[in-house]
Amino acid sequence: MPHIREGGSTRVSLDCWAKFVQSNKSMPLQAFVSKLVENFLLSQHFGVAAARYTEGKQRLRLTIEERGLVSMLKNANEIWKPNIARDRLDTILSLMKDAGLLIASDIGGKHKYYLAS
Repeated sequence: MPHIREGGSTRVSLDCWAKFVQSNKSMPLQAFVSKLVENFLLSQHFGVAAARYTEGKQRLRLTIEERGLVSMLKNANEIWKPNIARDRLDTILSLMKDAGLLIASDIGGKHKYYLAS
């Protein structure tokens, strides 16, 4: 797996994901998801937006203010609704299963995942 450490501010490496999941596997699910959002989604958002800042065009969709996160969007029509890429979904579910956060089963040839208790 020669490319497992490739990544950067635009795409987190599988090695980084694996280490994150492994080091946080004992956390309650709500705390895990909160840390995931704070450490990967928000920091990646700010890093990419800052790197793309050109000609004074604002690329941030949210900022951190004293009162918390504040949307930079002018209206609800600007909300981006992402699709989860199949490869990313499979990867994160597999990592969560390996870390003991999920239990997987095959029912009728389809993978089903359940929260580990």
